[in-house]
This record gives sequence, structure tokens and C-alpha cells, in this order.
Amino acid sequence: DSGPVLVTVRIFDKDDGYRDYHKYFHVLNLPPWGYFAVERTVAEGQSFPLSILNARDASQADIEAGFEYAFDCGDGLSEFSTSSSVVCPGRDAGVVWVTGVVRDKDGGERAYNASVTV
Repeated sequence: DSGPVLVTVRIFDKDDGYRDYHKYFHVLNLPPWGYFAVERTVAEGQSFPLSILNARDASQADIEAGFEYAFDCGDGLSEFSTSSSVVCPGRDAGVVWVTGVVRDKDGGERAYNASVTV
């Protein structure tokens, strides 16, 4: 998990004497990742799903806590929730830029962007 970690090293000499050294390191929070599933082409007026599949994280504690997700169907980013998918409403013909964001318990976020041709 991210945050400060105390590392102790004990160094022995040839006479079995030793000295301990202590050092704090700060572990950085890596953002989670997943597969952003998007239908790249849809018919005019047809709704379409956005999903972030198989979300993972370098931290087992973050995996166990679960993730939050937010989506933008072309009209602004939604609030974060535990749902990893959303259905976007149908659109008029054109290109719609969409986004999916996955967030871990420490606030690490990864955003994915794609275009959908209507």
C-alpha cells in the first residue's frame, strides 16, 4: 500500500558485531488499470455501453477494497460509483468523445478516452 515504510538493515562485521540502520521510504500510489471496452461505431439514436473490465492494482489492499468508476458519455463526467459500466443514451450522427475513469481507495486514478462514431 502507499505511504511511509520503515526499512531496517543490520550489518555484521567479521567479529559478529553489528549495527542497525533505519531509513524511511515513501511508497508512491500507482493508479489502477483495466480494459476500457467501447463500441466504436453505433447507429444514430442507439444507446451504447462503456465499461472498464478486469480492473487491477499493484496494491493488494487496493484490490481488496474495490474500485470506483466514473464515465463521460460526451456530456460530462459522472459521479464516482462502484458500477464498472454505464449505458450511454443515443446520439445524433457525429463523433462522440467518451471517457472512463477507475479510482482506487487512495485516490489514484487512471482515465481512458475513446471516440464513438454515430
